[in-house]
Amino acid sequence: KNLKNLHLDFKFYSIDKTPNGQLISLNKLIQRLDLDEDDSFYVSSADYSFSINNNEFLKFIRKINPDIVIFSTKWNSFAHESKNNYGFVKFDFNNKISEILEKPSHDLFELIPDDLLIGTFWFKNKKILKYLPYAEDDKESFIASSINKVIKKFKVYNFPVNYWLSLGTPKELNLAKYWFDYFKNE
Repeated sequence: KNLKNLHLDFKFYSIDKTPNGQLISLNKLIQRLDLDEDDSFYVSSADYSFSINNNEFLKFIRKINPDIVIFSTKWNSFAHESKNNYGFVKFDFNNKISEILEKPSHDLFELIPDDLLIGTFWFKNKKILKYLPYAEDDKESFIASSINKVIKKFKVYNFPVNYWLSLGTPKELNLAKYWFDYFKNE
Protein backbone atom coordinates (compact mmCIF):
# COMPACT_ATOMS: atom_id res chain seq x y z
CA LYS A 1 0.00 0.00 0.00
CA ASN A 2 1.15 3.58 -0.46
CA LEU A 3 2.28 5.58 2.53
CA LYS A 4 -0.92 7.61 2.46
CA ASN A 5 -2.70 4.40 3.49
CA LEU A 6 -0.20 3.64 6.25
CA HIS A 7 -1.81 3.38 9.65
CA LEU A 8 -0.72 2.30 13.08
CA ASP A 9 -2.54 -1.02 13.20
CA PHE A 10 0.41 -3.23 14.06
CA LYS A 11 0.17 -6.97 14.38
CA PHE A 12 2.81 -9.04 16.10
CA TYR A 13 3.81 -12.43 14.78
CA SER A 14 6.07 -15.02 16.25
CA ILE A 15 7.74 -18.03 14.75
CA ASP A 16 8.39 -21.33 16.49
CA LYS A 17 12.08 -21.58 15.69
CA THR A 18 14.61 -18.80 15.19
CA PRO A 19 15.52 -18.88 11.49
CA ASN A 20 19.01 -18.34 10.21
CA GLY A 21 18.74 -14.77 8.99
CA GLN A 22 16.58 -11.81 8.11
CA LEU A 23 15.56 -13.10 4.68
CA ILE A 24 14.19 -16.36 6.10
CA SER A 25 12.28 -14.44 8.79
CA LEU A 26 10.88 -12.08 6.17
CA ASN A 27 9.71 -14.94 3.94
CA LYS A 28 8.02 -16.67 6.90
CA LEU A 29 6.25 -13.44 7.81
CA ILE A 30 5.12 -12.70 4.24
CA GLN A 31 3.61 -16.20 4.04
CA ARG A 32 1.53 -15.43 7.13
CA LEU A 33 0.33 -12.00 5.99
CA ASP A 34 -2.66 -11.52 3.76
CA LEU A 35 -0.87 -9.40 1.15
CA ASP A 36 -2.13 -9.10 -2.39
CA GLU A 37 0.43 -9.94 -5.08
CA ASP A 38 0.93 -6.25 -5.90
CA ASP A 39 0.97 -4.77 -2.38
CA SER A 40 4.17 -2.92 -1.57
CA PHE A 41 5.70 -3.23 1.90
CA TYR A 42 8.55 -2.09 4.15
CA VAL A 43 11.04 -4.12 6.14
CA SER A 44 12.90 -2.33 8.89
CA SER A 45 15.16 -3.17 11.80
CA ALA A 46 13.93 -2.25 15.26
CA ASP A 47 17.20 -0.94 16.69
CA TYR A 48 17.08 2.59 15.28
CA SER A 49 14.78 5.51 14.59
CA PHE A 50 14.54 7.34 11.27
CA SER A 51 12.29 9.69 9.34
CA ILE A 52 11.55 10.40 5.70
CA ASN A 53 9.37 12.90 3.92
CA ASN A 54 6.41 10.73 2.91
CA ASN A 55 5.35 13.05 0.06
CA GLU A 56 8.87 13.06 -1.40
CA PHE A 57 9.03 9.29 -1.16
CA LEU A 58 5.67 8.88 -2.94
CA LYS A 59 6.85 11.22 -5.71
CA PHE A 60 10.08 9.22 -5.97
CA ILE A 61 8.14 5.93 -6.27
CA ARG A 62 5.81 7.34 -8.94
CA LYS A 63 8.67 8.85 -10.96
CA ILE A 64 11.22 6.00 -10.77
CA ASN A 65 8.91 2.97 -10.38
CA PRO A 66 11.57 0.96 -8.50
CA ASP A 67 11.36 -2.70 -7.57
CA ILE A 68 13.34 -2.23 -4.35
CA VAL A 69 14.33 0.88 -2.39
CA ILE A 70 17.15 0.83 0.12
CA PHE A 71 17.18 3.66 2.63
CA SER A 72 20.49 5.26 3.57
CA THR A 73 22.09 8.08 5.52
CA LYS A 74 25.50 9.71 5.35
CA TRP A 75 28.23 8.06 7.39
CA ASN A 76 29.17 10.19 10.36
CA SER A 77 31.47 7.84 12.28
CA PHE A 78 28.51 6.61 14.30
CA ALA A 79 29.47 5.80 17.87
CA HIS A 80 33.10 5.89 16.73
CA GLU A 81 32.53 2.50 15.16
CA SER A 82 34.50 1.09 12.30
CA LYS A 83 32.99 0.88 8.84
CA ASN A 84 33.57 -2.88 8.82
CA ASN A 85 30.55 -3.23 11.15
CA TYR A 86 28.11 -1.74 8.62
CA GLY A 87 26.81 -1.90 5.06
CA PHE A 88 27.04 0.78 2.37
CA VAL A 89 25.45 1.45 -1.01
CA LYS A 90 27.03 2.64 -4.27
CA PHE A 91 24.68 4.45 -6.63
CA ASP A 92 24.74 6.71 -9.68
CA PHE A 93 23.47 10.28 -10.13
CA ASN A 94 19.90 8.92 -10.50
CA ASN A 95 20.19 7.03 -7.19
CA LYS A 96 20.22 3.64 -8.97
CA ILE A 97 22.24 1.28 -6.79
CA SER A 98 25.02 -0.68 -8.47
CA GLU A 99 26.50 -2.41 -5.43
CA ILE A 100 25.95 -3.10 -1.75
CA LEU A 101 29.09 -3.40 0.37
CA GLU A 102 28.49 -5.19 3.66
CA LYS A 103 31.05 -5.19 6.45
CA PRO A 104 33.94 -4.20 4.17
CA SER A 105 37.50 -5.06 5.15
CA HIS A 106 39.88 -2.34 6.37
CA ASP A 107 41.88 -2.35 3.15
CA LEU A 108 38.77 -1.19 1.24
CA PHE A 109 37.91 1.75 3.52
CA GLU A 110 39.22 4.34 1.05
CA LEU A 111 36.91 2.95 -1.67
CA ILE A 112 33.76 2.72 0.46
CA PRO A 113 31.02 5.19 -0.38
CA ASP A 114 29.77 7.52 2.32
CA ASP A 115 26.19 6.22 2.21
CA LEU A 116 25.31 3.96 5.12
CA LEU A 117 22.67 1.30 4.52
CA ILE A 118 20.41 1.70 7.57
CA GLY A 119 18.55 -1.63 7.29
CA THR A 120 15.21 -0.40 5.94
CA PHE A 121 13.93 -1.68 2.61
CA TRP A 122 10.81 -1.07 0.50
CA PHE A 123 9.62 -3.77 -1.88
CA LYS A 124 7.26 -3.14 -4.78
CA ASN A 125 5.59 -6.51 -4.15
CA LYS A 126 6.13 -9.88 -2.52
CA LYS A 127 6.91 -11.60 -5.83
CA ILE A 128 10.39 -10.04 -5.71
CA LEU A 129 11.25 -12.11 -2.64
CA LYS A 130 11.08 -15.31 -4.72
CA TYR A 131 14.20 -14.16 -6.59
CA LEU A 132 16.34 -13.32 -3.56
CA PRO A 133 18.82 -16.16 -2.97
CA TYR A 134 19.58 -17.63 0.41
CA ALA A 135 23.14 -17.84 1.71
CA GLU A 136 24.97 -21.10 1.07
CA ASP A 137 26.61 -23.45 3.55
CA ASP A 138 24.11 -22.70 6.34
CA LYS A 139 25.34 -19.11 6.66
CA GLU A 140 22.96 -16.39 7.82
CA SER A 141 20.80 -15.00 4.99
CA PHE A 142 20.81 -11.20 5.07
CA ILE A 143 18.35 -9.15 3.00
CA ALA A 144 20.96 -6.70 1.67
CA SER A 145 23.47 -9.36 0.61
CA SER A 146 20.68 -11.30 -1.12
CA ILE A 147 19.60 -8.16 -3.00
CA ASN A 148 23.23 -7.55 -3.97
CA LYS A 149 23.41 -10.99 -5.64
CA VAL A 150 20.51 -10.12 -7.99
CA ILE A 151 20.95 -6.35 -8.17
CA LYS A 152 21.22 -6.33 -11.97
CA LYS A 153 17.85 -8.12 -12.35
CA PHE A 154 15.88 -5.41 -10.53
CA LYS A 155 15.50 -1.67 -10.38
CA VAL A 156 17.12 -1.06 -6.98
CA TYR A 157 17.33 2.55 -5.81
CA ASN A 158 18.70 4.51 -2.90
CA PHE A 159 16.51 6.91 -0.91
CA PRO A 160 18.27 9.05 1.72
CA VAL A 161 16.48 9.50 5.04
CA ASN A 162 16.09 12.89 6.69
CA TYR A 163 17.10 11.59 10.09
CA TRP A 164 18.61 8.40 11.51
CA LEU A 165 19.50 7.55 15.10
CA SER A 166 21.05 4.25 16.14
CA LEU A 167 19.50 3.00 19.36
CA GLY A 168 22.45 0.81 20.11
CA THR A 169 25.28 -1.08 18.51
CA PRO A 170 26.69 -4.39 19.78
CA LYS A 171 29.60 -2.41 21.23
CA GLU A 172 27.19 -0.16 23.16
CA LEU A 173 25.17 -3.16 24.33
CA ASN A 174 28.29 -4.85 25.71
CA LEU A 175 29.29 -1.61 27.41
CA ALA A 176 25.84 -1.31 29.01
CA LYS A 177 26.00 -4.94 30.21
CA TYR A 178 29.38 -4.24 31.77
CA TRP A 179 28.05 -1.27 33.73
CA PHE A 180 24.86 -3.10 34.78
CA ASP A 181 26.99 -5.96 36.11
CA TYR A 182 29.37 -3.53 37.79
CA PHE A 183 26.62 -1.70 39.69
CA LYS A 184 24.77 -4.93 40.47
CA ASN A 185 27.88 -6.29 42.19
CA GLU A 186 28.77 -2.96 43.83
